[in-house]
Amino acid sequence: MVAPQDSPSGRPPPRGARIAAEVVPRLRREGFAFVEPEEVLECTGCPDAWRNFGTAWERLPVDGYLREGERFRSRRYGRFRISSDSGLRERPHGPYHQSLQHNGYAGGIQRHYSAIEAATSDHRIFTALVEFDCTVVSQALSHTGAWEIEVHLFRITSGGPPATPTPEGVHRDGNDAFAVHVVDYRCRGGATRIYSLDGEVLHERTMTRPAETLYVDDARVLHDVTPICPRTNDVAGTRDVMIVDFHRGGPGA
Repeated sequence: MVAPQDSPSGRPPPRGARIAAEVVPRLRREGFAFVEPEEVLECTGCPDAWRNFGTAWERLPVDGYLREGERFRSRRYGRFRISSDSGLRERPHGPYHQSLQHNGYAGGIQRHYSAIEAATSDHRIFTALVEFDCTVVSQALSHTGAWEIEVHLFRITSGGPPATPTPEGVHRDGNDAFAVHVVDYRCRGGATRIYSLDGEVLHERTMTRPAETLYVDDARVLHDVTPICPRTNDVAGTRDVMIVDFHRGGPGA
């Protein structure tokens, strides 16, 4: 779909073409690639717009599928499609599904989450991130067709006891590839760990800066995130991220 010199919407070369050319070989070689926030900001432009973009995480409903009445995770969910013909388009809202194989904590059921607000999905940071993600993932996976995309807005909150961003443990997500973008980090902990398929830790990194990004080829590695806790006793700790899932044939295909 996206040649190195093109953007997924068919417009002139994106400002992130140079960054993509550096990230794609690492993603192909290792199955994952971390990207510094300064590089992502070069791709999306306007660092000040991130502050406004991040206010949406103050309005995320609590995840209703947590066990035993837990409330450590809030989220919204959206479905999109991106192609060279039509660019990024929102699809009708619907439930989110993962198999039990990929998520033993909450998989195997249709999970209904509140939709991403229009002010978020229409925001220039949102569009720039997803288009850049598409450029990277398309080149790394040598995919020339459209992508079906799922976007997740997450806030993990710890008011004292540690809160686990990935209660399902070490896992794959069941997509073709995904991106993780840090929106805000006001806590301690939350290290992202990448594993080989036989469980060997390949890399560990605590992503703390807005716009810091991770790309993962989901078929090639496993991952999890360690628990977070507050920085101080009187203020809850929070970790805000946006995750973008890419599916060649549509979710669950």
